[in-house]
Amino acid sequence: MHLSPSQARRLYRILDALTVYLNRKHRVIAPALLYDPETGQVSDQARAEVLPLAWDVPELLDEFADANPAGLPAADLAEVRRWRHCVSGLATLLDYDAAGRGLISLGDDEVVAVLGISRDFKAVVNRPAPLIIGLTMLPFENVVTYDTTVSIQDISLGPGIMAMLDEERASIPNRRLLLTADDFIPAAQAAHERRRASELERLERDLEHDRIEAGGAEQLPPGVHRGVLAGLSEPERDAAIERSLSERYEKGAGVLPYLKKLAVKRAATTDLE
Repeated sequence: MHLSPSQARRLYRILDALTVYLNRKHRVIAPALLYDPETGQVSDQARAEVLPLAWDVPELLDEFADANPAGLPAADLAEVRRWRHCVSGLATLLDYDAAGRGLISLGDDEVVAVLGISRDFKAVVNRPAPLIIGLTMLPFENVVTYDTTVSIQDISLGPGIMAMLDEERASIPNRRLLLTADDFIPAAQAAHERRRASELERLERDLEHDRIEAGGAEQLPPGVHRGVLAGLSEPERDAAIERSLSERYEKGAGVLPYLKKLAVKRAATTDLE
């Protein structure tokens, strides 16, 4: 089961317009690499390297929709704005359903049924599940698909990890199956909140470590812990996070250059559509 030909054409039209816009604004790849010399269309490599910038910085999706440089219809722009609810990164492909959709784990309690674009997802991956893959899941019309690029993680999994994956696959009947975009979006929002909470917790630990290294820890009563961001106003908290990320990734130049580097790094993927 995959998108209809008209749906696939529409998806590619929107993604290609977004790719061209992002690359003109942020120069992720050389302009000569943007188009396939044989077809004249946006290349698979360009989508693989450029689109992660939008998935990592969703404000760029609204910027694109507001500018609408390709003159897309309003319905297409509405799809673009919904893509801020994408889920991007490594994922566990647990199995395939009878229709050839990929069943991908989302948290502990949900499984997303991902449609292929022009072929069944099972035919695209062409590997037995379970396995670890990299992709960006997108709500699109009334289904969930992906941004045309899937990477297969060719890593050796020991028997313990495989046993855990097999156990997770066996849990599919007990999980909520997300078949539609309307089902997927709130689940994706919850997944983003969990990830953000985890990242902030890790960042607080890192900042606390840096503060201790710089001048020693604050003396508090036994059993009492003061978060390094505690007591800061929201602007001060955001500024502290930005400073920390900037120091780690770009020595003061902000987070966006790091995300651009991340987009290029992710280009080591295989476009299987």
